[in-house]
Amino acid sequence: MFNVDQESIFTRLKRRGIESAVVEYGNRGNAFYGENVRSCISAESDEEVVDGILEAVQTDHGFIWSRMKDVENAAKWKDDESVNVAEEELQHALSKFDANLQRLWEGLPPCTALMVITGSGDPREMSRLFAKKKTYEAELRVKQYDDCQVKWMDDDQQAYTLAVDKARTGLGFITVK
Repeated sequence: MFNVDQESIFTRLKRRGIESAVVEYGNRGNAFYGENVRSCISAESDEEVVDGILEAVQTDHGFIWSRMKDVENAAKWKDDESVNVAEEELQHALSKFDANLQRLWEGLPPCTALMVITGSGDPREMSRLFAKKKTYEAELRVKQYDDCQVKWMDDDQQAYTLAVDKARTGLGFITVK
């Protein structure tokens, strides 16, 4: 259940005297993350994200949040029409991700915690089935069931439930240098 009494991690850390930084694609700035983030560093690639993190570590930020997107882009998770992904492109992105993590790890000072969280699994099948369901529901509002071109069956609902579970599943690890 949604709780309106939530506070951002940045607010909580700031109250404890811990300065935060965000390293993010594009230029969202403090207006997006709030006044409790001391630095917002813009990046256009995962390599720049790592550079930004290492810069923030050197300028006494106690907490740094960032996001790498090259693997997500190579997997084409934002492209609903993409079913087949070029394996060599994905392998290249994974190799670059590994190299970026290695460079980040080597640049971190001792006693630094590093958390890597994938966030989610592949959402494309979930998005495809959701679009089908919405099309069916729109048709059903103006037509009889037998006249609908798109049908939403029990098999579709089961497949959608599995696709949602897959999209919600992520991986993570935490380590201390």
